[in-house]
Amino acid sequence: MTKEDKIRRFFEEGRLLKATQRYDRAVKVFSKIIKQWPLNIEAYYLRALCYQYMGKQKRVDAEFKRIEKLWNENPKIWKTCWRSSIGNSYIFY
Repeated sequence: MTKEDKIRRFFEEGRLLKATQRYDRAVKVFSKIIKQWPLNIEAYYLRALCYQYMGKQKRVDAEFKRIEKLWNENPKIWKTCWRSSIGNSYIFY
């Protein structure tokens, strides 16, 4: 399985869990993505949404601070977020 296949599979699983309100399990999946691809800002964002739905505001705030830090320290993130938002790729460098 390629890196691209793995990340697509994890995102599909995490989104399904989030959509079915199994936020605690979705957080674990998004955390796995972050562990393997630490510059994947989309995974941080989706994990933050899960925390928000779970009522964990301190964790939401911490996630957005991480996102802001990553954004500022890694110029490539802008490109990768844009590519993901138009649905062309889930590849994050």
